[in-house]
Amino acid sequence: MRPITALIVVLLSAGLAFSIGWFSKDGPAPEGAGTTKPAPAADPKTDETPALGDGVETKLADARRKLSEEQDRRRRLEQERDHLVRELAARKASAEGNGVGPEEAAGSHEPRFRYQKFEEALTSIDWTKSAEATVNLASLLSKWGEEIEKGNRTPNWIGQLQRWNGPLVSAAISAQNAEVPGTGVNGAFSHPSIMANLVQATLIEAGEPLDEDQEKQLRELGRKYVEEDARRLDGYPEGTLALEKTIDEAALKDRFYADVDRLVTSVQREILHPEAIRGRLTLDLFSSGIIWLTMAEATRYTDREDLVRQITRAAMQHFTLADEHKDAVHEAARRWGGSFTQEYLDEEADALSQAGRVTVARVNVAARSQLVFYKTLLERLPADSELAKRVRNSTRIVLPLKRRNS
Repeated sequence: MRPITALIVVLLSAGLAFSIGWFSKDGPAPEGAGTTKPAPAADPKTDETPALGDGVETKLADARRKLSEEQDRRRRLEQERDHLVRELAARKASAEGNGVGPEEAAGSHEPRFRYQKFEEALTSIDWTKSAEATVNLASLLSKWGEEIEKGNRTPNWIGQLQRWNGPLVSAAISAQNAEVPGTGVNGAFSHPSIMANLVQATLIEAGEPLDEDQEKQLRELGRKYVEEDARRLDGYPEGTLALEKTIDEAALKDRFYADVDRLVTSVQREILHPEAIRGRLTLDLFSSGIIWLTMAEATRYTDREDLVRQITRAAMQHFTLADEHKDAVHEAARRWGGSFTQEYLDEEADALSQAGRVTVARVNVAARSQLVFYKTLLERLPADSELAKRVRNSTRIVLPLKRRNS
């Protein structure tokens, strides 16, 4: 199963990879999941893995866990290095092109809307450059969607996407450094305080600015959702799963985007996220897709039983589990597979979905089903175990994608 490459908008990543097959037995591991040495081969007749001897399986699982953690740490450090190198290069290039110093080049446009607790982030972002980048990216992403539907996933101009992604990377760094809440860097970037200002600045840049009444309404929308998000974060009891929080975060932000869409004109809406790519993972800048694209990974399947088999095997490897956990994982996988409607599983993926640009609505369903998997697995694990902690902290989700008939 080959990875499907895609632009990871705003995601601070060393590469542009959206992998297909995190929970498939032959798919690549996700970023942050690490890699492990292959387990002993299963007997093709019984599908059973041979025992390794007294105590060896436990030691092997422990070694895999330590290796995975070390590889995660190295990957994060390499990514942080690459992020900073790119940011420095972008700022130097901007300074040289405008004849100003780096400090002056770092920010040149104040936020239109200011929200308490987020002043540091809002004043550190260059809204003029961010708006210019958003206008150009939205146009290019729409064009890219058209190319994908024609069967051309990597047009010769695709490098332009990275050029315009740079200012948004800088904005995301600023938001995360200022401790704006959200799942990952894209969660911080897509916070309502940031998005309200980006919408306003983007429409000015595109020549379709908000009128006075629209601007007043957007300011209040931003305030409403900033406050709602704060209440959401304060309301979780101890032990709430990380994925449950992300699902709630994505839903809140999609409500915000829907309210913005109702506020703006059809022309303004088309500027922000053209209809052809609206609500599509990796293509729509104003949807929860920019959160999910960092953690949603597809696995291709033939039927429900095939899907359950794949997640059982891959979860065993992903969490580096010993055979004693196999029954618990299989039960979690069985409930997970059973949570999807037949209509969902039978849906044929269109050209965009086959390329990994599925609808956010489909991702939301997959996320809720993944929560079923994690909660079921936790029912069978000691609450204070290291494994239970890893499951509670996981936000990775499997996105079922029906295999095309050959």
